[in-house]
Amino acid sequence: MKPKPPTPQQHLVPVPTSTAGGSARQSHQQPSDSSPFRVRTFVLPDGSNRGERLPVLIDKSTGFPVSHVLQYALSRRRPQLASSSMAKELRALGLVYEWAGNQSPPIDLVERMLSGRGFSQSEIETGLWQALRANHSQLEDKRRIVLNDQVTFRLMAARRYFDWGLSEAVSRASLARAPEKVAAYEAVRARLSSLLLDLMPGQDPAPQILGLTPAQSADLLDAIRPDSPRNPWRGPSAALAPVLRARNEILINLMVRFGPRRGDLLKVYVRDVHLGHGYDQLSICRRPDDPADPRVVEPNAKTQPRDLPLAPDLAAMFEAYLRDHHRKIPNSKKTPYLVLAVHTGLPLSARGFNEIFEGLQKIVPGIHPHKLRHTAMEGLLREAAQKGLDEETLVRHAKYLAGWLTDNLSRYAQREVQLQVRDASLAYQSGLMGGRNGAR
Repeated sequence: MKPKPPTPQQHLVPVPTSTAGGSARQSHQQPSDSSPFRVRTFVLPDGSNRGERLPVLIDKSTGFPVSHVLQYALSRRRPQLASSSMAKELRALGLVYEWAGNQSPPIDLVERMLSGRGFSQSEIETGLWQALRANHSQLEDKRRIVLNDQVTFRLMAARRYFDWGLSEAVSRASLARAPEKVAAYEAVRARLSSLLLDLMPGQDPAPQILGLTPAQSADLLDAIRPDSPRNPWRGPSAALAPVLRARNEILINLMVRFGPRRGDLLKVYVRDVHLGHGYDQLSICRRPDDPADPRVVEPNAKTQPRDLPLAPDLAAMFEAYLRDHHRKIPNSKKTPYLVLAVHTGLPLSARGFNEIFEGLQKIVPGIHPHKLRHTAMEGLLREAAQKGLDEETLVRHAKYLAGWLTDNLSRYAQREVQLQVRDASLAYQSGLMGGRNGAR
């Protein structure tokens, strides 16, 4: 269902950094840098859209939104994108506006679109393209240009925005009953769209990610037991250390066994844990723009809703955690969320989730969430092969457990393919040696 526009009470500008009462909360997603634009995300505080996260491109020189981009985001992209995806797209448009402002004389993007003039080939090919390839990161990444996939994303964001702006010029000419202008503007629109498509680089080679072997998985799960001397998590205090360890043990077990995304786990409610009644399972639910979620940068479950079956040992971990630990977290009764920061009781942030893996680096150097996603899928492939499941059944099972809409299993089959190729090659070599020995 198409979201309703913000009401006057859900005003977006200006919003102070420190808010109270009915004012919208805002995030600080980006560090201060030299860019003249930044993206801030506002949380609508009331009305039918209460809880919705609305990213906005801000002109730092005025502190106000870029009005034309705001109109585009609200009318075209807001109904289609999750807030995190829209924020990423707005950051790309901020680079487009930064490029336009750096030209001599500066380019008025809105005038160029609404007048139907568009942009010259040289402005796009030698100007905008170079600006969108540049690495604007303030982090330790020292590459001069970004990866091809990021260039493609930025060019696509610019293409969609320009196409929308030029379509407004076409509409105005049509209403004015000026068919010659309609044809001219449509030609400009088509030429610009084609030019931007031609500039799209090829895909970057996908990095090869292999999951943990069964032995490595077993060693990891043994090391993160709360009573293990190798457990890497110390906690904010001696009283909360057992709580932190129990929480993290459950999270890592879920990732090794099922491979859920970070957003899947951070959106789990306590009531999504179903124990007893003849079955034990964890429900993964989609809860975008949840009013109960105080995180401005809200995690999103991008996968489909599903129920994950809990083995007896994992069900026992959940039972012990809910009985002995969760209630010890400050303010835990004030939120429905399961995964909380143990020192504040607030739902765990994406940054807090990543810190769990910083601790795991001591046990498995180089470990990251996606490696455990591969671990789970590779384990599913092994079990399927042992049980003799046909490919269609395997794909159906994998799609359900991972929450996929389409078949993504092939990207997680690298280890299985390597093992099959290795066995085939060794058998082939053995045959050659056997034949040579026989000839002697």
